[in-house]
Amino acid sequence: MESFNTKKGPERILILLRHGVSHPLNKLLSDFNRSLTEQGENSFLEKIEKMQNSKIFPDYNPEIIISSPSKRTMQTSQLFLSKLKLDIQLETNLNLYQQTNNAILDTLSNSEKLTDEITVALVVAHNPLLENFTYRWDPHFQKTVSPGTFLFFKSNEMSWKNAILNPWSLFLHY
Repeated sequence: MESFNTKKGPERILILLRHGVSHPLNKLLSDFNRSLTEQGENSFLEKIEKMQNSKIFPDYNPEIIISSPSKRTMQTSQLFLSKLKLDIQLETNLNLYQQTNNAILDTLSNSEKLTDEITVALVVAHNPLLENFTYRWDPHFQKTVSPGTFLFFKSNEMSWKNAILNPWSLFLHY
């Protein structure tokens, strides 16, 4: 299968990930504290393994993860780090849970750890935030961003500051 390599150029790669399958909302548990189901954990780990076999990872291994602080997104982030054996920074931002307008771009813009030495960043968040971001940059995208979905965007800008201000191209959906 084709190997993907981000180290060929100075572009910025933004990976968006929807958390894995979580327990349904109920009266005994707040939305923020919902955890992944066992099936959600297993299917997410299987997906990462398939992506490793197709060389998406390690070619697109993120150098930073910025996650919503909800339980299910943090579990998804930790599973991702553990499966790929990555030792990178994990930052949280409440805007990714509250889903404020432009939450993804604002989160990237306000991250002190997202320096221009980093070329690949992973954001772990929720719907409809992820679908709204995707539709904004690719109005032809007609798929539902289901749990465990990865969306890969590219900006040809050489800095995150410039990338945040300019259009992103969706180039891989997994």
